[in-house]
Amino acid sequence: MKILKFIFAITKKKQLITFSINSFISILIVVFYKIDIYYKAIKIFEKTEQISFFSYILNNFLNDLTVILILSLPFLFLSFTANKFKKTSKILSFTILSIYLFLFLFFTDFFRIYETPFHTDFINSQVTSGLTEILISAISELSLLLIIKSVILFSFLIFFSYLISKKNIIRSNKIKKFSQTYIIILAIGLMTIPFTEKNATTSTIEDISQNPISSFFINSENENNNFSKNENYKFKFKLNTNSLFSKKLYKRIDNIPRGKKYNIIFYFFESTPMKYFNKQINERYIMETWHKLQKNSFFATNHYANYPLSANAMLSVFTSSYDKCNKDLTIQKHSNIKIKSISEILKENNYKTCIIHPGDLRYAGQKRYLKNRKFDKIIDYNDLKNIEPYNYKVGWGLDERSMIKPTIDFIKKDRNKPFFITYLPVNPHHPYKIPSKKYQITGEIPKNLDFKEKNWLNYLNSLYYADAALGELITTLEKHGLMENTILFLFADHGEAFYQHVKNYNHPFFLYEENVHVPFLIYNKQFFKKPIIFNGITRHIDILPTVLDILKIKANNEIEGDSMLSPRKEKLALLHTYWKDDFMGIRDGKWKYITNMKTEKEELYNLNNDPHETKNISKNHQNICLKFKNKIFNSRLHKKEFYKRKLNLEK
Repeated sequence: MKILKFIFAITKKKQLITFSINSFISILIVVFYKIDIYYKAIKIFEKTEQISFFSYILNNFLNDLTVILILSLPFLFLSFTANKFKKTSKILSFTILSIYLFLFLFFTDFFRIYETPFHTDFINSQVTSGLTEILISAISELSLLLIIKSVILFSFLIFFSYLISKKNIIRSNKIKKFSQTYIIILAIGLMTIPFTEKNATTSTIEDISQNPISSFFINSENENNNFSKNENYKFKFKLNTNSLFSKKLYKRIDNIPRGKKYNIIFYFFESTPMKYFNKQINERYIMETWHKLQKNSFFATNHYANYPLSANAMLSVFTSSYDKCNKDLTIQKHSNIKIKSISEILKENNYKTCIIHPGDLRYAGQKRYLKNRKFDKIIDYNDLKNIEPYNYKVGWGLDERSMIKPTIDFIKKDRNKPFFITYLPVNPHHPYKIPSKKYQITGEIPKNLDFKEKNWLNYLNSLYYADAALGELITTLEKHGLMENTILFLFADHGEAFYQHVKNYNHPFFLYEENVHVPFLIYNKQFFKKPIIFNGITRHIDILPTVLDILKIKANNEIEGDSMLSPRKEKLALLHTYWKDDFMGIRDGKWKYITNMKTEKEELYNLNNDPHETKNISKNHQNICLKFKNKIFNSRLHKKEFYKRKLNLEK
């Protein structure tokens, strides 16, 4: 009773009445968010499971109460300074409410796009190093409904703030009673926090009921202890990645005579999974150039990006190394790391070296890393923006064709030396732009389409444009007679997902086929009169050893991959991604295994019977899962020890 009397006494004060109203508005914002997310989730998950509103509200109720306390604290503080700083307190209160409203509107739109609540794990050093590019992508996703909601809700907020500022409103007995009742309910609610138990529910409800604000205060980057020790493990360079289930052997491929100083081109085609390779519109391939080049190539049908992220693809391809086990991007955080790259190796063998990117290479620390890799020329957006006629923006960088003229200029200098050129094009990276309607292979896109359908069509157009730009580069090189002694390694850095699995949009969040299974070919008309189709497992880490095999340059024992053209046992592809969740996976023959490193949730798919990964059969094949789990367990330890040794060399 004494507590209630105390609350009744203090709520008679004008400042705390203002506190209760501001705090109540902030809670309404949270409630609006929770209800909005629930109805969005029903639409997203309606085909897979029923979601009870009661279970949704109860789950993470403790979490929500804690967030309410956090959101109310600024108003409590301002209520005690209101007498001295009346105007300042009012302005600050309105500003705080505006921030809350903006954040939760952003959170609802984030859920609309990514089908999962916002979490600070989505923000990493790569994102913060490219704010301009990220803003370009974010603006392209902005929904008209979000703008309408924002205008309406901010209007209400201004109206409420006006009412609060009126003295007669604050002195009203109804407002005083409301304030007393609200603070009592708030106090009781917050006192129940220590006694509130988490409701056991499905993983879907567990996910969608997370409050984004709490992620700012909770560190989730803790690895499961089961993956930290293994007394029987002994480190040695080069992890054994022979298939666990197949003893198949592949013969040496001798189409390319070994030991000559061929020119080498790496073309990192952006954001393209293998499953879009044969996509057609009106009986025309979207990837026409790829199909043309395939006719004179070694074409790997089961090639995998070891990590579905451009920065990590660069590391895998250039050095035949795996990524680190945590979120650190090696090339960004450890630009001086002592892992030898292809540019360094070829420079030592009297090659001239160049890398060209129509975007900004400062993104994700790429330029810092590349400056330590013995490139003669590093060309990016800042070098190309003044070279006509392709010096205009298309998405995250300039038109891809801006790379053609610098290529010819570079090759013409010192023609006696063989060259190594790497291309890092920008498109079809999100936000899926094209320079003109000439590349709109889908035809006009209706304005009333759902954003998912619209993005898919935009992507196809951007993919068609990127493929055409590649074609113009190759045609130009062939006209100048520069492809005769040149071997082109053409591959996608990673895939791109469009909700083939729930929550799977963009590329870095999961390890499904649309994220990591990518097209790969080695092109030269002289050596491949007809295509060689290779159906074994190949990986990004195999690209460097393949080049060294062709050039007859001895590979060091730290290289993780194997030449695709030499005799080889059947391999498995070791996969990893760590953005919001830490996933590791393996592709081995018909099997695809994925595990969450924090929760140990397992997925197993038979890709022969289920190429779209729709039926998780892990419970029916525990013995197979155990073998894959042990392999991942040891690979995790291998990577940790590898980087421990390599990073010690920097000190």
